[in-house]
Amino acid sequence: MKKITGYKAFEKGLICKGFKYEIGKEYVHKGDIKLCESGFHFCENPLDLLNYYNLCDSEFATVETDGKTVTGGKNDDTKIVSDKITIKTKIDLPLFIKASFDFLWEKCFKKNKGKDTQAASGDSSQLAASGYSSKLAASG
Repeated sequence: MKKITGYKAFEKGLICKGFKYEIGKEYVHKGDIKLCESGFHFCENPLDLLNYYNLCDSEFATVETDGKTVTGGKNDDTKIVSDKITIKTKIDLPLFIKASFDFLWEKCFKKNKGKDTQAASGDSSQLAASGYSSKLAASG
């Protein structure tokens, strides 16, 4: 199966749903997996963790899985549940912020197929620029 890297939030002490995790360990879930019910949950976008955990009262870690997965969290976020998870590295707030920026930057870059485009369109678009040699545009 395809390896997926993401981020997991915990209560203080790397505890999630009463279970204490450890950095560097792999965990395997026996039985069916179901979003928000059973299995090991994480998000590909670190910011999506904030739909489920408080930024200031939580701990965060990078995780990996190559197990069976199901996707589709709240509001179409990047939440994933898997039957296998490895807790890789604990991350602090500055690394959480960097990971969030990197995730969003990569999504924007891939969406534009690597082109340095600076434009926006659609309902409520608010991107604009003016002046000599301006290269930003917006519509919608």
